[in-house]
Amino acid sequence: RVRNAKTVAYKVPVQKIDLRASYAFFEYNVRTSDNVELVLEGTIFWQVVDVPKMVAATGDPKGDIWYHARSDLIQAVSMVTLEEFMKGFNTIVASAATT
Repeated sequence: RVRNAKTVAYKVPVQKIDLRASYAFFEYNVRTSDNVELVLEGTIFWQVVDVPKMVAATGDPKGDIWYHARSDLIQAVSMVTLEEFMKGFNTIVASAATT
């Protein structure tokens, strides 16, 4: 389970699947290509649209989304300098979100 304390804690047994939009807070330490360390904080939003596919793919969808978003943001930020990051933050995050 992902608590809204910005860390993954443990899995929760599921009896019903909530199809409403969901969210989780995050705080990631990342480094730019010129080795500047940044702390990114934000909120991840998602929604289950295909229950059978989700059940077949994962036992922890919230945790998987949290880790996937973390990986994509770290990778996207590591490919730009601090100056590029400051100029194009929204574009960088949008490109990371599409992966």
